[in-house]
Amino acid sequence: MNEELRTYITIPTFMIMSRKVSFKELLLFGIISNLANAYGYCWADNKYLADILGMSETSITHSITNLNRANYISVAFENDDKAKRKIFVTDYCENAKKQKFYVWLYRHF
Repeated sequence: MNEELRTYITIPTFMIMSRKVSFKELLLFGIISNLANAYGYCWADNKYLADILGMSETSITHSITNLNRANYISVAFENDDKAKRKIFVTDYCENAKKQKFYVWLYRHF
């Protein structure tokens, strides 16, 4: 599955500035966003994400919940089957990426 990953991840500046989620959750968002680029959603299970980031599966579960609560991702299950999950980057984040928030950061610091 690693061949699906690009050589870098992107985390929108506004997410870092908002401080709604932790640093590890920002990294997880970057991995999810990266994997979602291929199919429009991230198909990876918690074990796969935990292995990439060197975290426990429980930490991944909590981090996904926090990212979902912050409206950075949405999670959908196929036919109520918890084993078949799709994680989507929300339109909120996609639109923010396009607006180039780094300009705001440069002008205000």
